[in-house]
Amino acid sequence: MAGYVAAGSAMLGAVGHLANLGQFAEIGQAHKYQQEQMRWARAAFQQDVRSFRLDLLNSIKEDMQDHYGNHAGRIDTLLLINTLLFTFALATLQFSGEFIPQ
Repeated sequence: MAGYVAAGSAMLGAVGHLANLGQFAEIGQAHKYQQEQMRWARAAFQQDVRSFRLDLLNSIKEDMQDHYGNHAGRIDTLLLINTLLFTFALATLQFSGEFIPQ
């Protein structure tokens, strides 16, 4: 009977060691899974950073285009006003004889 008890306790001890071995394997799998998740997270972060930079450059480009359009419109307005003023100035002089070269 004592032999059976000793064999049973040895069997339980072996099962306990196998359970510990299973836990170690589970820890190893979890570690590999965590490494893979970190790799994917790092790649997603890099992609997000690139996307943010592209969005930033796109908004800068749009602001520059708007700025250029505003200044081009102002220059066109100034040219139109100068043309009208020059025409009005020539009309007020009425091309009298002393202003026309001989």
